[in-house]
Amino acid sequence: MLQRTVLMIGGMAVVALVLVAVYAYNSSFHLFASSVAQDDYITADGVLDGACYTFTGEAKKTLIVETNRAMYAGLLIQLEAIEGPDALISIGFEGSSGDVNSFIDKYGITDINIIRGSLDGSHASVQGLIKKSYLEEIFGRLVNTPEVFGDPSKGVEATIVVLESFTSENGTKYFSEYLPINQIPPSKVGEVQEKVRELDYEAHKKAASMPGAIKGCW
Repeated sequence: MLQRTVLMIGGMAVVALVLVAVYAYNSSFHLFASSVAQDDYITADGVLDGACYTFTGEAKKTLIVETNRAMYAGLLIQLEAIEGPDALISIGFEGSSGDVNSFIDKYGITDINIIRGSLDGSHASVQGLIKKSYLEEIFGRLVNTPEVFGDPSKGVEATIVVLESFTSENGTKYFSEYLPINQIPPSKVGEVQEKVRELDYEAHKKAASMPGAIKGCW
């Protein structure tokens, strides 16, 4: 387990070294989950106009919630830019087996791959494909409750992450064509990327205004 969390921002990607989650404008859209809340601080190199910040206390809590909000909002922007409601997105999710089964039935998850547990046991971690329209519906709710991200106790929806690739149980391999960013018409990609960047910037800007934000890295 790392003693500190380092968030490096530059170019087209953000990498959070924790358990590890990755957000990239031309790849998966994953940010660090609330599990980083156990660390004493988060160090962000070059996050605001090239400056290095250390977030502690209230600033760290704000950073976690606001970057999660930016994640959901950014994914919504990407999904909205995809043409047609039936585009498929690759996701991972987990929860009690009963909740996972209900989620699969409700949203018609296809090409399922169980990576831990079982659907008839007490817990399951699952990968699969979901229609864009369903994911928009889910993220539209979650953008208003970003603090639940990654917390299975808040329901299966709170655990959803977008996957760059996975292999279904029948051996079919799915790669980045099922990422939202890769299904956006090329003419819209630059505009979408800029909007997503702005969301992440504003999240860090808000955290930097809170008590516990220190300009400079430890």
